[in-house]
Amino acid sequence: MSEKNLNENKSNLLLLTDIFKPISMNLKFIIFLSSLFLLSSLIFSLSLSNIYKSDSLILIIAENESSVPDSLGQFSGLASIAGINLNELNGTNKNSKDYIFAKLNSKDFIIDFIKKRNLLVEIMAADGWDRDEDELKIDKSIYNFSKSEWVRRVSYPRKKVPSFHEAYENFLEKNFSVFINENTGFLILNMKSYSPKTSMNWLRWLIDDFNEIIKQEDVDEARKSINFLTKQIGLNPDIATKDLLSVLIKKEIQKLALADSRDQYILKTIDEPYIPEEKFSPQRGLIVFLGLILGLISSVFFSFYTFQRNLSIDISFSLKPIKLTKI
Repeated sequence: MSEKNLNENKSNLLLLTDIFKPISMNLKFIIFLSSLFLLSSLIFSLSLSNIYKSDSLILIIAENESSVPDSLGQFSGLASIAGINLNELNGTNKNSKDYIFAKLNSKDFIIDFIKKRNLLVEIMAADGWDRDEDELKIDKSIYNFSKSEWVRRVSYPRKKVPSFHEAYENFLEKNFSVFINENTGFLILNMKSYSPKTSMNWLRWLIDDFNEIIKQEDVDEARKSINFLTKQIGLNPDIATKDLLSVLIKKEIQKLALADSRDQYILKTIDEPYIPEEKFSPQRGLIVFLGLILGLISSVFFSFYTFQRNLSIDISFSLKPIKLTKI
């Protein structure tokens, strides 16, 4: 081996020695700080309550007809003369993915759901699950159950009694989410809570309430259309126009019959909500591992910093000029 290679190996060995010197000098400190981070992350992970998630695969039921049915296409010109817009009469397309997604996440729907099911306390004050009683635990520092009174301390603009707007934000952030499979068009609804049974129940209620709301909206629109068209028959003497109006009335009556006969009006469950058997979060092993890594990085970085700082002080001290005095 050449003298050049020997010198390079010697330099590399010295370099490795310089790198590990701060670690070896502060090994006890590194072990102590890493253990402290490990223990802290373990305690923190154990302090977190389990969260359970229930989900459901949903098919959006499509309308059997387009916005203007083919059977009415021949009457479009006549309808315009009579002052009737067939597209407006048909109403909003509530079967589109975008509409369903927006409606499910809308403030009006979520707040109505919270009010109807009386979930304000559970959403804003729950902090765990009582396995023996199979019910949510309520944080006493937020809500006093015995007095039915909110006791939480919050800063402005929040109020002691949570608003439904705050509950809406909390519900979307911590409990409910919607995803669309762009390939299949299916919806995936997720519901999370501290209780497995609560997660399932809330999701079932939400699907039922959504179907009922859309059904009721369509029923109200159909009845208004029937009333309007019936009045138009009396105002229009033209036989062709009356035939058109009769066809339109028949179409709205079919909507009413469909709403009355179908429970899952617009959201049909492919996979029903279920009681989850395993927790969704927290991932305690990952929290502890990240805590250990953070402790190692912090302690090693601090060791290198102190070593470099002490080295700089030593060098600067050794380079100070020595003043000589005459005797």
